[in-house]
Amino acid sequence: MAIKNPHDLIFQDYLSNMAVARDMVDVHLPEHIKKKCDINTLKVEPTSFVEKSLRKHQADVLYSLKIDGEIGYVYLLIEQQMKKDALMPFRILRYQISIMRHHLKQGHKKLPVVVPLLIYAGRKSPYSGTLELMQCFEDPKLATEIMFAKLKLIDLTVIPDEELKTHKNMAMLEIAQKHIFERDAKKLAGILTAIANYTNIDHDLFIDVLEYVLLANDVRDSQEFVAALTETATVYKDDVMTTAEYLKQQGMQEGMQQGILQTAKNMLAKGFDMQTIKEITGLPVKELAKLNINH
Repeated sequence: MAIKNPHDLIFQDYLSNMAVARDMVDVHLPEHIKKKCDINTLKVEPTSFVEKSLRKHQADVLYSLKIDGEIGYVYLLIEQQMKKDALMPFRILRYQISIMRHHLKQGHKKLPVVVPLLIYAGRKSPYSGTLELMQCFEDPKLATEIMFAKLKLIDLTVIPDEELKTHKNMAMLEIAQKHIFERDAKKLAGILTAIANYTNIDHDLFIDVLEYVLLANDVRDSQEFVAALTETATVYKDDVMTTAEYLKQQGMQEGMQQGILQTAKNMLAKGFDMQTIKEITGLPVKELAKLNINH
């Protein structure tokens, strides 16, 4: 019989006991949180979030319960590492995020509250590591001002083109993204060439944006789109033609490759030998072997 890790023993035989679980919550939860908890809904969740490399020194147990009427969690981590973890709050945060993802996978649409508790029983006393996430940053004050605040949103869909035009080298990409779903080929071409001419954007950057639009946008007529671009792109006309020809050749090559693979599959199906198929298609033996396995 295999000897259990002592932390596994604690998890399985002690902390999963419901009488112990209720007492743990009653004793250790901060009073203002405990008032919002329905202890009658408390139960043990059979899962662990401790990283494999740390299981010799850590154990955890996850409890679910109603917190302020909604499903929430109390996450208990038992720590007995010999060496202090200077980023413990960050480690706890990673575990909390894993719990949130686990919650969402159960079909829930909103994130749950996850109350973290850390039990320390190491050799050195008292525990000397930080308990504040912000203290894990090089500049806690700056982190407090920026991290976990309201997201800075750049909503291109509501910013007027006239304002986007003032964004220098970002303008071309932003306007391309804003109008990427435009199905009128001539209109889209006019928008893009106007901003390119206005900003005098670098040719390589123009080509990058053009490739993005040609590949990502389902314009009604790509040939009409390219023709419209060549009429209005002035100094970028050569870039348009070069890009269009390149993408055309890539598409042809991909189409030819697909055709060759299909020919090889058909020959395999009809019982041709590998050497014959190799001579006709030019495909390497390794590629033919893969086709044969999947056939």
